[in-house]
Amino acid sequence: MPSIRALALFEGQLWIGFGSGSCGGIGYLDVTTAQYVGLTSVASMQSGSERPDQPPACGVSGIKTADEKTLWVGTSCSLKRFDIQTGKWSTALPFAPLGLSVEETFVSVGAPTGGVLVCQLPGNNWQAISLSKKPDQNLVSTLMNEGQRIWLGSEHKLRHLDVPAQMVIGGARFDGGFVRWIYPEESFVWFVADGPTNGTSILGRCDRHPKIILQARE
Repeated sequence: MPSIRALALFEGQLWIGFGSGSCGGIGYLDVTTAQYVGLTSVASMQSGSERPDQPPACGVSGIKTADEKTLWVGTSCSLKRFDIQTGKWSTALPFAPLGLSVEETFVSVGAPTGGVLVCQLPGNNWQAISLSKKPDQNLVSTLMNEGQRIWLGSEHKLRHLDVPAQMVIGGARFDGGFVRWIYPEESFVWFVADGPTNGTSILGRCDRHPKIILQARE
């Protein structure tokens, strides 16, 4: 399958997530030997049918790891967890996550019904955090964990969520569509979002300490 949707490089292996329509798969390339190892069977990839304890067969949207021991894989069907040492797969969430970010202490995803789901590691319990009582302001398109906080992207806005307090502590608006990528650095938070017109994109940035314009559960 030539359609590559996600990449992750660590420990000399380039993990590759594929996706086309409702089908997909995952494997990795040994960067030293240039040998590719496919983990999803051809039959599963062609059918797009996933099993809870097997590699993804739906389109892969994200591959993340924080400790290089556990791989988190978001697909168009579920969120999967892969123990690299034992080679065991499990299903962490039975639905497609909207965004995926991993810190050493927790994993976060955007929930399709709105808000954020957070799992404190090494546990398996997911906590739902609502961002707003208004459904159209509760959606998340992408996110990025940083310490005990999460940068959230949605339609024409960025938000900064304090996880222990379960509160939005800052935010910034911009003219454009949904945020697709976030990267915080020392002075600014960079983001890529859909442009104000179809087929365009914008690159923007905001101060790391944006003015508080939103309150949790407004």
